[in-house]
Amino acid sequence: MSSDDEGVSPLKQRRVEKKKKSEESDDKPSSSRRNQTLATKDKSPERKRKGRKGRVVKEPSPQEDIHVDAAYQPSDEEDEDDEEPSEKADTEDAEDETEGSVDGRHNDSRRYNNETDEYEEDQNWKIRMLATDDDDGFEIPTHDDDLLMRQTGYRLTEVMEMEEAMAAVEMFEDEVQQHRWRMLYERFPAFFALLKSSSGSDERVKVPASLRARLVTSLILAYSHMSHHLKRVLGKASSAHPPKKCRPNCRDMSDHLLMLIYLLHKMVIMFEDEAKSSKRKPAARKAAGGRGRPRGGGRGRAVQNDDGDMVSVGDDDGEIGGAGGGAEDESSWEENRLKLVETLTEIVNTTVVNAEGKTCEGALRHLWQTGNVDQEMIRCLIQSALKFLENPDITRPHSSAVLTAVFKLIRALCNTFSLFTYIGKFLFEKLLSLDYYKEGSASSYPFIKKIKEVTVKSDMDKLINGMLRYFTSSTITVSNNNAKALCLFMNNITEEQPYKVMFNLQPFVALLTDENASVRSTVLHVITILLCSKFLDPMLTPLSPRFIAAKNNIFGKLLQHVRDVNANVRASALKCLTHLAQEKKISTAAIQEGLVQLVGQRIGDDKVAVRKEAVRFATAFLENNPYGHDFDRVANEKVLKDAIQKRDRIRAQTVDLESANQAQTIFDTFKVALSAEVEKYAEEYVLDIFVPPTEEERKKIYRDFHERQQQSQHGGGSQEEREPTDEDTSMRWLFSTILADEKADMRVPARLLVAMAISDQLKPEHVTLDSLQRLQSAEAIAAAIMDAGHILFLNTASMLIARNEEAVLRKEQDTERRNEIDRALSKDIDGIVMKLVLEHEFAQCLPSVMGSVMTGEGGDLKLGIDFVVKCKEFNITGSEGAVRQLCALVWKSDDEGRNQILQAACSMFLSNNSNPRLRDAATCENILNLVKSMTDHERGSVEQVLALTTKFNPIPVGVYTLLWEQVDEDSIGMPGVTVERKRKQVAAMKALCLLSRSDVERNRQWLRRYQNIVKEGWPEIAAEALGCIANLATRYTKDDKPSLNARAYRIPGNDSLFPTIQQFMLAELCREEARTWNRSLRATLDIYFHICKDTCDVASQFVAKVLWLLRRTSQALHYYDQQMGVEEMNGPTQRVRKEDAAIDPMQKEMVAEERSKYLTRLWAVLVERLCVLSGELAVRLLVHTDLVYVREFMQVRDRMVAEEGRSTPFPNRPLKLWELKSAAGMGIFAWSDSALTIELTGLTEEERIRNKAQTIVENRLCRPTQLLGRLLPIVVHSARAQGAPPRVRFQAVSALSKFMIVAPTIAQRGARTFFAFLNGAPSPILRSNLVVAAADLTFRHPNLVENHAASLFAQLQDRDSCVREACMLILNHLISNDLLKTHGVLSFALTGYVDPVASIQHITRGMFNDWCKKEGVMSHVPDFISRLSRDSQEVPLESFKTIMSHFLPLIRERKDSNVQALVEKLCKRFEFAKSPRVIARNADLPAYYSYCLSLLSLNARSFHKMVDCLENYKQFLGDDRVYEDISTLVKVFQKDDHRANGGSSDISDEVSSFIKRLQEIHEQQKTEKEVEGKIAKMRFDSSAPSSGPSSQSTVARKIRTRNALASTSATPARGRGRRAVVKRKGRRIDSSDDSDEE
Repeated sequence: MSSDDEGVSPLKQRRVEKKKKSEESDDKPSSSRRNQTLATKDKSPERKRKGRKGRVVKEPSPQEDIHVDAAYQPSDEEDEDDEEPSEKADTEDAEDETEGSVDGRHNDSRRYNNETDEYEEDQNWKIRMLATDDDDGFEIPTHDDDLLMRQTGYRLTEVMEMEEAMAAVEMFEDEVQQHRWRMLYERFPAFFALLKSSSGSDERVKVPASLRARLVTSLILAYSHMSHHLKRVLGKASSAHPPKKCRPNCRDMSDHLLMLIYLLHKMVIMFEDEAKSSKRKPAARKAAGGRGRPRGGGRGRAVQNDDGDMVSVGDDDGEIGGAGGGAEDESSWEENRLKLVETLTEIVNTTVVNAEGKTCEGALRHLWQTGNVDQEMIRCLIQSALKFLENPDITRPHSSAVLTAVFKLIRALCNTFSLFTYIGKFLFEKLLSLDYYKEGSASSYPFIKKIKEVTVKSDMDKLINGMLRYFTSSTITVSNNNAKALCLFMNNITEEQPYKVMFNLQPFVALLTDENASVRSTVLHVITILLCSKFLDPMLTPLSPRFIAAKNNIFGKLLQHVRDVNANVRASALKCLTHLAQEKKISTAAIQEGLVQLVGQRIGDDKVAVRKEAVRFATAFLENNPYGHDFDRVANEKVLKDAIQKRDRIRAQTVDLESANQAQTIFDTFKVALSAEVEKYAEEYVLDIFVPPTEEERKKIYRDFHERQQQSQHGGGSQEEREPTDEDTSMRWLFSTILADEKADMRVPARLLVAMAISDQLKPEHVTLDSLQRLQSAEAIAAAIMDAGHILFLNTASMLIARNEEAVLRKEQDTERRNEIDRALSKDIDGIVMKLVLEHEFAQCLPSVMGSVMTGEGGDLKLGIDFVVKCKEFNITGSEGAVRQLCALVWKSDDEGRNQILQAACSMFLSNNSNPRLRDAATCENILNLVKSMTDHERGSVEQVLALTTKFNPIPVGVYTLLWEQVDEDSIGMPGVTVERKRKQVAAMKALCLLSRSDVERNRQWLRRYQNIVKEGWPEIAAEALGCIANLATRYTKDDKPSLNARAYRIPGNDSLFPTIQQFMLAELCREEARTWNRSLRATLDIYFHICKDTCDVASQFVAKVLWLLRRTSQALHYYDQQMGVEEMNGPTQRVRKEDAAIDPMQKEMVAEERSKYLTRLWAVLVERLCVLSGELAVRLLVHTDLVYVREFMQVRDRMVAEEGRSTPFPNRPLKLWELKSAAGMGIFAWSDSALTIELTGLTEEERIRNKAQTIVENRLCRPTQLLGRLLPIVVHSARAQGAPPRVRFQAVSALSKFMIVAPTIAQRGARTFFAFLNGAPSPILRSNLVVAAADLTFRHPNLVENHAASLFAQLQDRDSCVREACMLILNHLISNDLLKTHGVLSFALTGYVDPVASIQHITRGMFNDWCKKEGVMSHVPDFISRLSRDSQEVPLESFKTIMSHFLPLIRERKDSNVQALVEKLCKRFEFAKSPRVIARNADLPAYYSYCLSLLSLNARSFHKMVDCLENYKQFLGDDRVYEDISTLVKVFQKDDHRANGGSSDISDEVSSFIKRLQEIHEQQKTEKEVEGKIAKMRFDSSAPSSGPSSQSTVARKIRTRNALASTSATPARGRGRRAVVKRKGRRIDSSDDSDEE
């Protein structure tokens, strides 16, 4: 604005206004020129009101009722003043405008006119202020077209051309900069044109997004200039008596404000729609290189929807609609978005100070005469706020400030207009319909948090209540579109406002029955949050009965869904329970009702997620249980027993019992005297001279007794006497009263007692007059009366004693004390009982967890290990055994699994106590508990775990000290050692044996201590000591490289250690019940081969001793057998020695017989153990020669080169004797010093050494003159001898398998025996061991096992599950490592899919998952199918379907040509089903083949092959099963082809016609079968009625045979072993008895 504006006076302005008013009444101006630009202003006010181009027409219209708030109503005086505006009012208006200017200048609507040399002002606003009504004011349209179609009020007749509208935006920018914000009224038609498409034309107008962004900036700036004037006007309007000029100003401000809000609202809608579309089309921006167009160069489109509203769409080039300016335009909108929201918030929050000095909040309503805010304005503001929430970016961290501003706007709307419920409803509906919450990445719901963030003094709680109220009162239909948003809403609102949710919980609980699993899971999470809330914690807040009932109810709902049909819901319920357990929010009532048992059932769930959560809950609950730490069953049972006994004793010590005891003492004092007196009166009664005391006598007795009591208590002082009552003088009460007196005369109570007896007053004591009359003597009568009197006195005397006040007080105190003790004991007993119950429930969970752990991976493994560790920590029964089972996982190939086991072992076995003494004691106890019940099967795993654990965590010396104290060497071998003490010693020795492997150097110093234990100890502890000695050896592996500095730990053969060991082993050899023999033998051989320097001599001596014992036993047995045989043949001999003359012949015969039996048992034991020794020696020699011999030979070579400095790396000469002994110091090789010569060849040095070792193994170890050669005949004879004991043959065959591994010649000769036992051994354990031995044979002699593969595969059908499982494991290993070729008999391994043993099913799945990925396996699939389907008795149809449903999908995944060729092969296999011989074994064979076809997939090539092979299976389409399988396969192919090609492919018609053809054949054959059935029935009915079942079956069999022959296209072969050749289209298909396809 120019500086000339400042010189215009208000008087001049009024004169100009009056002049224009007069011109307005005289002349009516014509319409303005259509091509005139907006820069030229109309000179008459009337023209201004009409608008240029006839655009603006103002007609009076009735004011709409807007019900928002209470409105200000003007007074009558103000209405009268407003009817006739005076000159003073005009002056005040001018002054108002002057006051509203900046620096004394008018802030709008004045322009300098060069023609008149005056300032030309926009007088339209003055005219509007001078108007007497508001009917021509601007109203926000409900739809955009309303402005064009209105008949009254502010309306537009047409839409301005876009060029003029775009120019108006630039002009408005300049005008706003000059503070001329009232030009908004004049520019509004132009701005409307920017947002409206051309009427009457479908052509879309493209509006640059940059231009709209500039318009938004200008509008925001316009309000910043307008706000000061707005507050000033509102300040006056909100006064108690507003001035007359205030209403026109309010009308003017409302027009500008509504236009501003309307334009901003439409801009928000357009820009936010464009922002949403940009997220859906990121490729468009990426193609543009991420750069925006220059300012003003973008293109956008504003189009009209069905409601007449303007929306923004993209341009034709695929760019963002209305945002063609690219990234620069988007950044402009991002900058303006926050300012725009803040502007709208400032409008709503307008607060002014009125003339009275009072602050008026929400003053915006005073702009309207009715005091009601424009309802459409509120709608625009609400829609604008909600529109911002539709943008996915609003939830991103970088848009946090904008989101906060949006909710500040919502807060302003709610507080200013009291729209909490109204906006809460819209907000809830909007939030459920947001598109970006349907995406999988949406994981948070920040709106509730933002509402809480903008809350001031809990003012937004009403909004949350409104949302909750709408959620609870409305019926929400959950669908896939709103499920996730609803879940996020429920989660967040519960986390932020749990107390409010608790009072609106019913709709949440109702959603637990919804079909959507995610909704149910979310409601369970809501329940968990509520249960963890502080207001439901009885420890913090006393709960009302209503809250307690609600808490129990929702917890019950949570428990119900632990058994939900959906696995995800079950997992969610368990996860919620885990959280409650961690927070210790589970009540004891729920625990007592079987919570752990309920969750424990889910540990065996078939879904991994459910199992994980169940195990996680069990671990968390055990850690946070309310019953303490120690769950040791034995200790708790003892504590429970003691507590119950103590409580019983306390309960027995009652007041009545004490009184009764005191009364009994008194009665015992007078019993004799009383009995004598009673007997006297009984005699009188018998003589009928007894006189009972009268009432007066009883009163006198009472008075005398009362007088004596008074004298004794008061020193003879007189007390006021009272007349005795009937109760006092009753004989029952009087008897006990007098008897309790120490000075009483016994005659009085005796007389009273007899009187009561004869008067039937002792009936309660079971004495009546009739019973007395039946007695014959006075003594009997007196005895009966005394018994009744005894009972009577005890009952009444206790009451008398209780009348003592001091005694009563004391006894009440004792009773209260006992009750307190009783309550405490009862509470302790309940706790112990619950501990025992929980311990039992957790012990039941352990097997299921261990099953998951042993077969699990990753998460299952870690969670299971944590649970087992926690069970061990809490002493759960079975946890020690579970820990030992866990140790077996150390052999897993998975490094992660091994590391988890080792970490758990470190925490379980090694204590972390800072006190060394307590740490060593705890570690020692943990290790002892581990080994107490350890079996030989678990020993290797436990030893390996301890070795790896202590490798990086050495065992302290104090632990070894404590273990040696437990061993107590001095007591070993001493008499009188208890069994319990021996068990502790053996356990300590086991622990030392396990630890000796990890700390060899320290244990070598205890060698002699171990030797002494072997010498003096009993077999169990001596075997452990042998193990300790064996662990002292230097171990080698194939990966270890020989080094000159490495020295092996060796002991000379003449050391006393070896005779001690030999003596112990020979003693064990002869013991029949030597349970430690096998372990001792392995330890002894380890010592001989790894520690002894002279292995040859020591081992040979030991074997020689064993053979000698066996020979002597055989000789003795033979001798006694001969003696018994001779006596049986010849009878007793005549010549008898003198010393035998006195021996009874019968006794001698009995002795001989007993000795023969003993020697027979001893011989069997010796032969059995000799076979075990032979097998172990064979394996040890093989390993020694192949590994240790080579290593030590190379060490000798390196030592010789280093000492002699020879240039030749290997000596080309015969080795000397000492070199041979050194090189073969651990072997048994009887060669001379010139027997070994190493020749130079083209091989490397290491290869030459290994070849020599191989030569020794194959040619020398099993020579007849060598040790193994001498033992082999014994083994073979024992295996083949039919009369040998079963256990001898068992061990002999096992030893033979080990001999076969050593030498190929023995393997060839023993193969028949080996595989004969593999197929027919009666013991399943032997068959399992031989299957394992077959794997070793395969590695050593692959061709041998390949020739006998049928015998190995036959074990897949063994009747014993252990054999089947072992065979599956071995075959899986051999085939996966390509050690064994695939045979057709491998098809029987597929039956593992339906095996009743779960572990076999698991192995089968893993085996064929790997097998199907190999190359060249497709040729075996038809053979597998034929072998499995040839006999329905072996593999029923249902089992076959189960097998193929697992197997064929693996084949289908290969996606190669062989899979499609399988379809053709299966179609041609239907020819076998035409053979009667084949049908006799499996009548359902076509259904077998058709089901296999249904599991495959077709392509165009395989479909045509199937069409060509129609004749092969056409005959069987009458079977519903065959038809359904084949038609389903073709229909699936048709569906896939339609999906891929849209039904436009060439093959589509062929598929449709083929399906129709199949249907026709099926219906035709079905009809024919029905006709044949009717004919057969008629023939059967027409036969003679006398025909029996045999004749009926004969007829049916003939009919089936005729039909089968008629349907066969070729004559089948006859006789077993002959082949039937079927010709079909030039191809040959052979069939035989053994295999349908071979």
